[in-house]
Amino acid sequence: MEFFMIRINKGGEPPTQSMEAEKRIRREIANSNERRRMQSINNGFQSLRSLLPHHEGEKLSKVRKLLFSLYGQIFGK
Repeated sequence: MEFFMIRINKGGEPPTQSMEAEKRIRREIANSNERRRMQSINNGFQSLRSLLPHHEGEKLSKVRKLLFSLYGQIFGK
């Protein structure tokens, strides 16, 4: 006896090609939105880095950038 898995949609029917294509499109849109979100965050950190004092070639982690900017806000430095 052979066993195999068939994906079933909410209506109890096997998925159609159009359903699979729609799922793939939704995933591509979600991936694109996440890439855009991460680019926005990274651009924000890049802008923040330009405002913080640092030595040439010094790399600051995102956490250190946030801590430096928080310190400046609290203590006015």
